[in-house]
Order: sequence, then C-alpha cells, then structure tokens
Amino acid sequence: MAASARGGYARAVRAAPLILVLLLLSGCGSGEPGEAVTPPSPPSDRVRRESHLVAGHDRPALPCLEAAPSDPVPELEMGDTYFAPACVSLRGRADLRLVNRGALEHSFGVRAAGLEVGVGPGAVERVSLEELRGRGPVEIFCRFHAAAGMTGTISVA
Repeated sequence: MAASARGGYARAVRAAPLILVLLLLSGCGSGEPGEAVTPPSPPSDRVRRESHLVAGHDRPALPCLEAAPSDPVPELEMGDTYFAPACVSLRGRADLRLVNRGALEHSFGVRAAGLEVGVGPGAVERVSLEELRGRGPVEIFCRFHAAAGMTGTISVA
C-alpha cells in the first residue's frame, strides 16, 4: 500500500503544472459572456520612440554604400536610431549628404576628425570629409543615440 501511495503522489506532482495552467486560463475571460473586448489603444509616438531606444536600433540591413566620383552625391539616411547604410566608402570624392528622416534630433560625428554636425528632424546637411582621405574606415556616431546602436563606419579613398 505504501508503494501505491507514493505512485499517486508522484502522479499528482507531475499533474500540478497542468492544473495550475488550467486554473490561470480559466480566470482570463471577460466579465460577461458575449461581452465585447476592447483592444488596448496603440502607444503614442513618444512611447514608441522611447521603447524603441530601450529595445535597440532598427537599422535597415543595407550593403555598404560605395560611391565613385561619377556618382551623384551619396546620401546617408538618419532614422530615429540608425544610419542607413551603416557603412560608407567614398572613392575619389569626399562629400556626403546627411538626411534626417527621423522625428528626433541627430548628429553625425567622426571622432578621428573632431567633426560633429547637428541635423534636425527633416533636415538635410552636406558635409565634406576631405580630412578623412586615406585613413581607412573610421567610426561614425550620433552623440544622442550611439548607445542605442546609431553607429557605423566611413572611409574616404
């Protein structure tokens, strides 16, 4: 009899998680049968931006931009927490357009050159990177959002 009691106890222990889940799910219904459930309202833009900064960046997966002298002025997009593309290679030229398509203030910084350009929401700035010629890839960053992943590299040959 002692062996069968132990077997019943073991079955009860194995069944306990299932019973717990069923009890929790039974309490998840709405108040009255047939009552409409109101979906939660979407978060405000500010909440979306702030949670996005906490969650990391949403940099589009783009290949490295390679621009030759005969190409139009290359463009670096600034989103709310990313540069797109995150890698830029300028050959035979040193100019770059910075386009802020985000809703936040950004900067384009290059520590190796002591350069920082502020770019407001919706703004376009043009920058010359002649002082970077021949240095190889150097880091670019946004001083406001680097911790959220708004970084990249640029080289000027």
